[in-house]
Amino acid sequence: MGGREAQMARITEGSVTHAATRALHFRNARLLGGSFYSRGSRSQLLMQRPPRGPRFVEEKIESAALVGTPIGSIFFGHYLMDDSATTLLAQEFGPVYRARNKLMESWTHANSYRRLMDLEVPELPDTYLSEAWLFEDLGMNAHRRQRMKQVRARLAGLPADQSGHRVFIIRGSFGQNLRILENEAALAEALSQRGFTIVNPMQESTAEIIRKIAGASLVVSVEGSALTHAYLTMQEGAR
Repeated sequence: MGGREAQMARITEGSVTHAATRALHFRNARLLGGSFYSRGSRSQLLMQRPPRGPRFVEEKIESAALVGTPIGSIFFGHYLMDDSATTLLAQEFGPVYRARNKLMESWTHANSYRRLMDLEVPELPDTYLSEAWLFEDLGMNAHRRQRMKQVRARLAGLPADQSGHRVFIIRGSFGQNLRILENEAALAEALSQRGFTIVNPMQESTAEIIRKIAGASLVVSVEGSALTHAYLTMQEGAR
């Protein structure tokens, strides 16, 4: 995306300007079907089509700091890393909520991670909001980097089997976009024989995953949300 010039800028070590984080304040707003409405404007919090017609709203709250993005509503990794970092920011502005998302019901580890990080966020159905805050929090600026470090720090100190070890995370058929390795089982066996710890998120609890990955110096896996398990718990400077 963005052409050759934009791609070259991403892969070189030149200076990069990151977008600022912004908090946006609204009054007399509505949250409808995962979309936020206020005075003729609309913002999507979920990756789903907005309502086609008027909807009666029964719920009403005075103040809310809303967290969530369309990409975070369908990808476990963005929800767990990006939305958690934004939640730390949102807590400074009011009670934090997110739009009701049925897709998350299939995410085995999302709620347990949020409990361990003390970052649980209640869901809202269609709701009238007297006052609301939204956040533009995509740029990897200094403030956001600090909050992402805080997210990792909230899991630091949990029980771990070892430190400085190497890990292979099985992806299998897990994830929105299938990236299946035909020889994944053989690869896992070969790496196990070389001393790698094998982690299978589809079969293990959050506590088991953290115990196996925490403190790892090297993690191998297919690109995707499964790597978020490593981003949250591997040692500083790991690969």
